[in-house]
Amino acid sequence: MAAQLILILLAILLAAIIQASTGFGFGLVAVGILTVFMPVQDAAFLNALPALALNLTLIWRLYQYLQWDDLKWIALAIILATPIGVVGLLMLNARVMNGILAMVLAVAILRSVFNRSGARPWHPFWLGFPMGILSGLLAGAYGTGGPPVIAYVQSYRYEMHRHVVCLQLLLAIAGTIRVISLLMQNALTVEQWMLNGIGVLVIPLGALIGLYLLRRLPHSLLRNAILAMLVLIMVNCLVRSLV
Repeated sequence: MAAQLILILLAILLAAIIQASTGFGFGLVAVGILTVFMPVQDAAFLNALPALALNLTLIWRLYQYLQWDDLKWIALAIILATPIGVVGLLMLNARVMNGILAMVLAVAILRSVFNRSGARPWHPFWLGFPMGILSGLLAGAYGTGGPPVIAYVQSYRYEMHRHVVCLQLLLAIAGTIRVISLLMQNALTVEQWMLNGIGVLVIPLGALIGLYLLRRLPHSLLRNAILAMLVLIMVNCLVRSLV
């Protein structure tokens, strides 16, 4: 048990460092590592409180860079759709949703690669609202609502600090609703909630290291890292849509 707890904390710490420096990746890294030695459902449950704690920590540390204008419609859509996702867990087709995600991410990646200077940001309502709906459904049902908001925020090519904090706000909205829903449905055991709480303890250290990297590493390197992670997520979604 002690060895497993150490592995859980190390996975959460590494995931927090990556998300604090790039704006996303916590669930991808944490769940990816944890599934090596536990079922994927258990791994997904263990990231609920640490992920939300990290979102709130980064919002607090980077609040001065946050601007709301481009986020209103996508945030509203997330608020509306996340409870539907929680209730409709058994009704949503995971393969179809992952296929849609793969296509959305492919478009975002192609725009980023071939239109580095001239690409227009995605329209706050006509694209932001549908991306928010998709994100909320996925966050509520599976706890994986990050990719749609990542693609949306990435299209705006914000300065890196603003990029990170805008993502945290949108992820925190979905994460808060998800945690409340898990509590109301009594979905986690006492032990799982305890592991969630212990995982929160390493979040400040992960945020500190990640923010140090954000401020020290060249922005071009961080943007390329974000692009590489988008490719990994796209491939993962594509595989999940086919199997």
